[in-house]
Amino acid sequence: MNRTTQRFILRIAPAIVGAALCSPAFAQTLYEFQLIAGMQPTDIDVDSNTGDVYFLDPPTQTINRLSGGSVRQ
Repeated sequence: MNRTTQRFILRIAPAIVGAALCSPAFAQTLYEFQLIAGMQPTDIDVDSNTGDVYFLDPPTQTINRLSGGSVRQ
């Protein structure tokens, strides 16, 4: 890559990154769930079809699902 091309890329790169970060497609919603006291979630995974969150809870030896803001075992 020649020097002129490198300078051009370095000049427009911040604009491209800024436009991508501000686009609606980049925006994500963050949800916070309250867990039952004493739970120690591990091996957390998300079902991409439903958005449900699954995790293991070693102290109770259960597989749990967060769905609609509530915990189900």
